[in-house]
Amino acid sequence: MVPSGIKISKGQKNTRIGVFFILFNMIETQNWQKDKDKEEV
Repeated sequence: MVPSGIKISKGQKNTRIGVFFILFNMIETQNWQKDKDKEEV
């Protein structure tokens, strides 16, 4: 049996990683749009 404490910390870790990836994707998308705007000008 796994203690509930480990389950909770594992879930928080996954959530943190998920949030990190969302932020990273948002930044990458903004950078890509900036590059696209430069090319059009």
